[in-house]
Amino acid sequence: MNEYEARQQAKRDRLRERAAKKRREADGLIERGSDMASVIPFGQPILVGHHSEKRDRNYRAKIDRTFERGFEVGREADRLEERAASVGKGGISSDDPDAVVKLKEKLAGLKKQQDYMKAANRAVRSIRKKHADDAEAQVAAIKAAGYPAELLRPDFCGRIGFPSYALQNNNANMRRIKQRIADLEARAGDETATIYEGHGLTVTDNVEANRVQLDFDAIPSRDVRQACKRFGFRWARSLGVWQRHRSADAVHYARVVAAAHERESATDDAFRGDPSNWSVYVGGSRLQPGRSLRLLNHSPSGFAWGYLGSGPAQLALAILLAHGLTDAEALDLYQHFKSEVVARWKQGDPWTLTRAELDAWLKARRENGARARTATA
Repeated sequence: MNEYEARQQAKRDRLRERAAKKRREADGLIERGSDMASVIPFGQPILVGHHSEKRDRNYRAKIDRTFERGFEVGREADRLEERAASVGKGGISSDDPDAVVKLKEKLAGLKKQQDYMKAANRAVRSIRKKHADDAEAQVAAIKAAGYPAELLRPDFCGRIGFPSYALQNNNANMRRIKQRIADLEARAGDETATIYEGHGLTVTDNVEANRVQLDFDAIPSRDVRQACKRFGFRWARSLGVWQRHRSADAVHYARVVAAAHERESATDDAFRGDPSNWSVYVGGSRLQPGRSLRLLNHSPSGFAWGYLGSGPAQLALAILLAHGLTDAEALDLYQHFKSEVVARWKQGDPWTLTRAELDAWLKARRENGARARTATA
């Protein structure tokens, strides 16, 4: 049993222990309900109008609640037992250090099955051609060849032998497993690395655990926690980190979450793009499009970046206005700013633009404009 299988067994044992505890609780509740009901004589009705009516009704309602709670806890025990039984039954996990070996064994089995189906179909075609009018001879021949006689019986579509979809599906599974083996072998040389560190957050590409992990020094804000959940990260209580399986997407979304956390923790007045909600922030405040929309309505649906379009144009205008440019200056420069800066930010990635970087771009743009005017004169 390797380390992964030991973890699976430990998880199975924990679920079974929880199920046994719930089962004992359910049995105790049902037994208590039975004891409570046993004090009422069989067939004893509620005495309507008697001084004991209210107390009797309340007592019988309590019996019902006790039984219902017992049945509900019993159903919880059933669900835990089902979860325990399903652990390790979801196929070959990439977490398993022996995954490549097991996948190769599975691939060999599928290839053997494919060869068997092809050989069986060849035998069926040959026998039907040789004994076209003798059904008994066909059955005898197919059995002699080592195949079941059921292959000669047409299915609901009149197909003989193994249907073509069975071979196609098996072939597709073989291609999928070959690709998984290639991916796992390509990742075999990877090493654990820190992707991001700062503002009380460390993002780690943990090769040994096969997880991308987000380790916060303190509890992150509600928005950051929601972003973690939205991008597939789950809280691992035993490790104290947010994590999801390793992949290119996991690394990308970890950077997005890190940018959102950095934006909330920032104390400067830089512009920051947050692709988790396609918003832009200045310091800790959200950049509003209202002023830029009143000046020029390119994109009432909001900001965007990473291409030449209406969303990036609206963002370029809003950033220049927020930086302190006049309406006339912003209108004169925003299309250049869009094409030279905003459109070059990678779509779907976070970004940061400091005031110094924006001032440097404005200075270079104004100097180029002055030279162009001098040359024209």
